[in-house]
Amino acid sequence: MTAIAQKSENLSELIDSFHEFSKLEHPQFVLDKTRTELCEYLREYLAMKYDEIHLAGLELEPEIPDERIYCQVDKVQFARALDNLVSNSLRHSGAGTTIKLVLYKEGASAHITVADNGAGIPLDAVSTIFEPFIKGDDARSAHGSGLGLAIAKKTVVAHGGFIRLITPPQKGFSTQFEIVLPTI
Repeated sequence: MTAIAQKSENLSELIDSFHEFSKLEHPQFVLDKTRTELCEYLREYLAMKYDEIHLAGLELEPEIPDERIYCQVDKVQFARALDNLVSNSLRHSGAGTTIKLVLYKEGASAHITVADNGAGIPLDAVSTIFEPFIKGDDARSAHGSGLGLAIAKKTVVAHGGFIRLITPPQKGFSTQFEIVLPTI
């Protein structure tokens, strides 16, 4: 029964990922962007994720400034992009891992870094990490659809920004993503 329940949960996750990916691919898909104060938005997002991160045995290190940084954001879609990054940290890292989220403004851009000191991404997957159905090595392929980072990229690009995997990551981290969005 446990195996059936797990397979059912995995199938449900896969269907949700396919739906999300196909929605972003549709030519009539439009984001519902509003002027959003990014610092407060990220604080609220992390407050909602805190219990999930804590229950998984991971630590959270946010670095969000006490200034106002405004971007045009579809709050629901952008949260899904962040969820895909944070979920990867939760899924592929063990207890004791630290997830760090940093926000800063540089010029006319907001920079969001999501990093962890967990298992990391295999070097052979780095060049294709944002392509659909890419799941890394066999040890990591038991979970997920391979669509999360492709969805995150499509979402960020639809916001007028870009996302990249920083290689090598900053000292102390094994995986580091950076999202850059235009400010207003």
